[in-house]
Amino acid sequence: MGGTLGALAGLVGLGGGVFLGPALVLLGWADGKRAAAASSGFILLNSLAGLVAHVQVRHLPEGQVLLPLVAAVLIGGQAGSLAGARGFSARRLEQIFGVLVLAVAGQLAYRAAA
Repeated sequence: MGGTLGALAGLVGLGGGVFLGPALVLLGWADGKRAAAASSGFILLNSLAGLVAHVQVRHLPEGQVLLPLVAAVLIGGQAGSLAGARGFSARRLEQIFGVLVLAVAGQLAYRAAA
């Protein structure tokens, strides 16, 4: 599954985490909460690897742009973590995954048409 998701992510130019959660749920390997947790960890590691690569070639946004982005990541990450752990049922998380997949599909279709 990792190779398939990696190839799909490379083809469409997205990180594989957006496909991992829905795939885990659709294949019955995890419920919504476990799939969200696995996807979050995967996305974190992928993002850190990308950040390291950008630092190595010095392609980071300047301080005025970087600080609000870091703040948004920290606030959004905490809010999502709390909502997933305490606020949403597994079924609701599966519905959220569905909406995210549709949004990504719409964005890809828009890019392809442009």
